[in-house]
Amino acid sequence: MNERLLQWFTACVLVAGSWSVLAGNDGTLWERLETTGGPVLFDMHRDPEQQTNLAERPEYTRIKNSLQAELTQFFEEYSDPAYDLWGGGVAKGSVDRPEIFRALYGEQWQPTTPIKPAFEE
Repeated sequence: MNERLLQWFTACVLVAGSWSVLAGNDGTLWERLETTGGPVLFDMHRDPEQQTNLAERPEYTRIKNSLQAELTQFFEEYSDPAYDLWGGGVAKGSVDRPEIFRALYGEQWQPTTPIKPAFEE
């Protein structure tokens, strides 16, 4: 297995509306969409219940920056700009808080659900 692919097997990326999450070996980083708050960082070894946000602690700056860079790299490599909510794209379905995206990208912003061809056997 190539080293690049193995790197993503040791991490998990989740996008949930105004949140993007990278859970990796060094911790779990929750990035919030612009205007919805700052990042949240947890040390999953010491704090598996995710009770203490470490994002603003100076001793965790290197880990936070590293996880932010990995998350950015992941989306640069794998996201489809048309559906990149964080880059002004539209949703492939619904979002739980569309007002956040309209505030950022304008009232014309709307989620979209592509109409797929009918199923045929």
